[in-house]
Amino acid sequence: MRFRPSILSTLVLFSLAAGFIALGQWQQGRAESKERIVTAFAQGERADTLPVQPDPQAFTRVKLSGRFDAGRQWLVDNQVHQARPGLHVLTPFEVNDDSGAGRTLLVNRGWVAQGPDRSRLPDVPSPPASATIEGFLAPVRTPGIQLGEGPGAAGDDVEWPRRVVWPDLDTMAQELGQPLYPLVLYLDANSPAGLDGRDWQPVSMGPERHRGYAVQWYALAATAIAGWLVLATRRRTN
Repeated sequence: MRFRPSILSTLVLFSLAAGFIALGQWQQGRAESKERIVTAFAQGERADTLPVQPDPQAFTRVKLSGRFDAGRQWLVDNQVHQARPGLHVLTPFEVNDDSGAGRTLLVNRGWVAQGPDRSRLPDVPSPPASATIEGFLAPVRTPGIQLGEGPGAAGDDVEWPRRVVWPDLDTMAQELGQPLYPLVLYLDANSPAGLDGRDWQPVSMGPERHRGYAVQWYALAATAIAGWLVLATRRRTN
């Protein structure tokens, strides 16, 4: 029997196989990238003060003393903890150590439940005025898709606390009326002023999930090639 696959089935099935392989390689690349992030998180360096040149990928751990500004806080919407909807609380913290005097950064204190009425903001426990806190530095997390929130107000025009869907440090600095450190401190579980949900993870989807998706794409590529062989075999037996 002669091997005579059709040109159409060859083009279609091998195009599919090539696409599946490309998607598998993309997922494999994502897995490797996430692996580097997880490793950096586990091996984060420690610093006694805020780094002058912050590295958003270093997950630097710091211990800082200063004052919370409990009167001006942002509540980041659409945060889920233990299958319950809620908000993350971002509170300004003015560092008073020698090298960081006068610098203000936002502290993610954790999660609070939304409550049944979304028209009302939840009550947020106030942090102590002065505290020594520990945590790691990382970029502000932006959940979901940006829906085009309007420009922020400034100074006395802002109503506090302020609900936000897409936190942006430049906008928040404008609303606060003073510069903000370019990274956020994610409060450790044993630090004061913390709320629920402080089991911070560097990525929402781990590298093993991406590797699983890569295997699935490679399996689909193999299926496409196997289908081409079956069609070719059927053709030559007619």
